Amino acid sequence: MVYPRCRDFLLITLCATTVQSVAAQTLRILNWEDYLADEVIAAWEQQSGWQVEQVFYDNEAERDLILANKAVRNIDLVVIGDEIIQRMGKAGYLAPLTEQYVEGLAPIWQGSCGDYGSPYLWGSLGIAYRTDKVDQAPANWKDLLYPIGAWQNHIGMIGQYDELLGPAMLAMSLDPMSNDEGHLKRAFELLKRQSESVLTYEYAPSYLSVATPEEQEELWVTQVYSGDEYTLNDLYGSQVWQYVLPEDGVLLWLDCLAVVASSSNQQAAQEFIQFLGKSAINALDSESVGVATPSLTAKSLQSEEFASDQVTYPPADVLAKARRYKPLDSENIRLRTQIKDALIRYHDSK
Repeated sequence: MVYPRCRDFLLITLCATTVQSVAAQTLRILNWEDYLADEVIAAWEQQSGWQVEQVFYDNEAERDLILANKAVRNIDLVVIGDEIIQRMGKAGYLAPLTEQYVEGLAPIWQGSCGDYGSPYLWGSLGIAYRTDKVDQAPANWKDLLYPIGAWQNHIGMIGQYDELLGPAMLAMSLDPMSNDEGHLKRAFELLKRQSESVLTYEYAPSYLSVATPEEQEELWVTQVYSGDEYTLNDLYGSQVWQYVLPEDGVLLWLDCLAVVASSSNQQAAQEFIQFLGKSAINALDSESVGVATPSLTAKSLQSEEFASDQVTYPPADVLAKARRYKPLDSENIRLRTQIKDALIRYHDSK
């Protein structure tokens, strides 16, 4: 069973708690939408006898609020980024894993999920554009942040502090994870100027999923995570969205699978993580959702077309220059959150 995307924290809490009356043999996963293949769920249910239910979130702040809410007791697993997993684990929201379960894990991802998670899928933060609307494809973050006039009110940005500030700092040749207040202020000023051209700060798949046909036509260029272009094309009903890796800096992310500390099904949750780590399952799941696997063994089982795709699996020279998301200290998070909130208030006041 799948629960619809919940649009705010209160509604997500209600969505999560409405499933309490369902049979006990159920694993509930807090996840991004379209991020776990139906075929994989069906295979697990047949093998284990457990049912899988998903509760969707569409931004990380919502997810973290759910995990921190002591009233929510029926979420068993969560998909969570490696840059925050240790902080959430040490805060008591996640249960330690006895081992990481991915077969043939690539060296770059070794140890990334720490003591509380197992690597799931990885990708990049980049730009998607409408091939039928944009004459010249964006090549870098500068194109998005210093937009041409034709893009006025047709740009989408992800309204989260890390996704907003990282690319802005890369566009100015700064460290995207910098805690320098001067760097953050410069990034804010750039984003503030760009906001005159921004249509929405809502995550593009969420925006398009509720937009009218007329509103869908207004979004031409947007920040997305790799793999989102498939969702955007499905939502639009035509293959018009294309993804590009920015030439002035690629940000890489890794999602981990973790067991929620308050879960009463921790053994089954760990078994599900182990199941997803099997090479054949991981290969199927990764290719079905259109996102890269961290397993070299699983990648070797994927179709040549998918495994050789240089957007999904960037070439070595791109990876060598790419930046990883990394844990930020509390003060850096506070400053970035203030900037994000001020930016969106400024945009909405116009």
